Amino acid sequence: MDGDKMKSGIYEGSSKNLLVINPPMKNEMGLGWMIGTNYYSVKDWGRMPDKVNYRNYSNMLLGAVVFEALEEKGYFTHYEGMVEDGEVKRLRELEGPSNIMQVKLVNVYKPDFVNGKYDYSFFKQNQGRLNNYLPPLECIYRDALPLGSSVFEKLADGRLVPADIGLDEMPKPGTVLPKPIYDFTTKFEETGDRMVRSRDELLTISGLNEDQFQQLETVLNEANKEITRIWKLADIVDYDGKLEFIWNNGPGIGDNLGTLDESRGGRGKFQVSKEPARQYHNKEDAEWAKMISKYKNNGPDWREDMRSDGLFPKKLKPDFNRLWGWMYGAVCNEVLDKVIGRKFFDLPSLNDVLKEMEELGFALYVTG
Repeated sequence: MDGDKMKSGIYEGSSKNLLVINPPMKNEMGLGWMIGTNYYSVKDWGRMPDKVNYRNYSNMLLGAVVFEALEEKGYFTHYEGMVEDGEVKRLRELEGPSNIMQVKLVNVYKPDFVNGKYDYSFFKQNQGRLNNYLPPLECIYRDALPLGSSVFEKLADGRLVPADIGLDEMPKPGTVLPKPIYDFTTKFEETGDRMVRSRDELLTISGLNEDQFQQLETVLNEANKEITRIWKLADIVDYDGKLEFIWNNGPGIGDNLGTLDESRGGRGKFQVSKEPARQYHNKEDAEWAKMISKYKNNGPDWREDMRSDGLFPKKLKPDFNRLWGWMYGAVCNEVLDKVIGRKFFDLPSLNDVLKEMEELGFALYVTG
């Protein structure tokens, strides 16, 4: 949806919805509610057939923790607060859990798909002059390499060598990097997120000039530090994650961050994140998962092509659904308990949830 065409109303996403209250104008931010749902998505499919309890609250509340921490340090974000009974509140003011986050909105400009490729000429022609918009890139930060990290794929096929990530030898799952690395991928390419390594292409796609991009990198580094610090309070290691950003007279953090959907963490030998569901589908739904890579080569309509050919994901086993949802709720409980001294959900501890996942064969380990 182009920024100048955004209308008031509900836009449904794969795992959350956006209620546009006031659409953004060319140079004026809009207002909306980001509403967490219990749907989930893996492999760019969109909404999967199951709903998973506690995801709706956990994703919004954990994001709010990091947003409020960044704002306390003076960094700009699109976060305004959590909504309870129609009132916008800070986390400490909530009487119960909320899955609604009030956010400021910026314009969204998408590249055109022309002759089989994405055209970013709009961003190149307006480089350094665009404002109040969402640069069409995402940032992947990496502090360590858990099982499932895409870095292992890239090392295996030669797209990366160990020196690219500051290492002298091939890493194993669980390897901690000597310093964080930041990779950027395209955001709106329907055939899948494409890694962008050339500095010139990063500037072209983002619409930012070199000075602006350096400002952005400072903010992204600080966001990584805050997620790592906050998760450490709850004895969770922050391995890697996704960050999205906006530009409004300077860089800011948008979308959501520091949740189990956006980041991967570990408690002891176990991974805590969305990754267990990705690996679950790789194992229990192998044909569907394998065909996605093939169909993505067909172009932006690959999902419709798969559905036309009768290729749909399977539903989750009930015990996996229950325990994975409890993981979201338990992590939220333990982070909030450390940050604001409160737990919202009557659930087993995260350690107990992970132990039962292991007993039933659903646990995902950091090292494989």
